[in-house]
Amino acid sequence: MAKMIVTDDSKIYRITKWSGVNQSSDGDTGLPLGMAADMRNFRITKDGSLQIRPGYASKCVLGNSPIRGMWHGYVGGKYVWLVSCGGHVYSIDLETYGETEIGAIADAQTTFFPFSNKVYILDGDGYYCWDGTAFGEVKGYV
Repeated sequence: MAKMIVTDDSKIYRITKWSGVNQSSDGDTGLPLGMAADMRNFRITKDGSLQIRPGYASKCVLGNSPIRGMWHGYVGGKYVWLVSCGGHVYSIDLETYGETEIGAIADAQTTFFPFSNKVYILDGDGYYCWDGTAFGEVKGYV
């Protein structure tokens, strides 16, 4: 039978006063106690201590594809949140986080921009417009 020897040299440190972030340009890692090289998932309280931020929670799931673009703003006089994912553009309800499919586009990096109370969508392959009710390809003109 094999024997496993565990050596645990871990230590717990208590920092009573936060000294700040020290982003050394030469890559030195010898920081004094109370300093950090990077500030992640913490906030500084009024008395100078660190407090862990509460984190995040998933609000809606649009499938297994990555999100290709997001935009929020006014379209047709209504505030909307649009997401491009899996070759579709969805409008996300801001109260229930339910999604409504607006239209189909290429599953690629997507750019949204507003103009004249409409939102225009570029996916690298097509050019689309949504006015809050109708979604379609933009017809070019000369």
